[in-house]
Amino acid sequence: MSFKLSDLHRIQCDLAFATDAGRWDDFVGCFVAKALVYYGSLGAGEIEHIAESIRESQAQNQGTMNLVGTHSARVDGDRALAETYVVSHHFRADDNQSWDDQAGTHYVDRFVRVSEGWRICERTANLRWFKSVPAESGWL
Repeated sequence: MSFKLSDLHRIQCDLAFATDAGRWDDFVGCFVAKALVYYGSLGAGEIEHIAESIRESQAQNQGTMNLVGTHSARVDGDRALAETYVVSHHFRADDNQSWDDQAGTHYVDRFVRVSEGWRICERTANLRWFKSVPAESGWL
């Protein structure tokens, strides 16, 4: 079975789109069952449990946009280790001010190839930076 870096990158993009659209079944579908994840303040444990924490956190925003950037991977048969940078924008309003909360995160993912294709079996999210920027009203 051949391998393309884009196979793993596509999973990263699928996660970003599912997060932004609030499609939590699609989000969890990017992982194997009971994948172990470490999401900092959002928790650590099996993806099915942590996805609920992420969903609740995302519900506090008026919208999000996750931009998948630099990506590399090392493949060894049916296993792979990938690193990806993501810049995320979390849009919210506080009283009369709109905000763009921005975060730069370094994801380290361990993948396994299953019958459906590549899936994440372990994920660690490392927040590298965070800032809140005032945004114009009506941006969303």
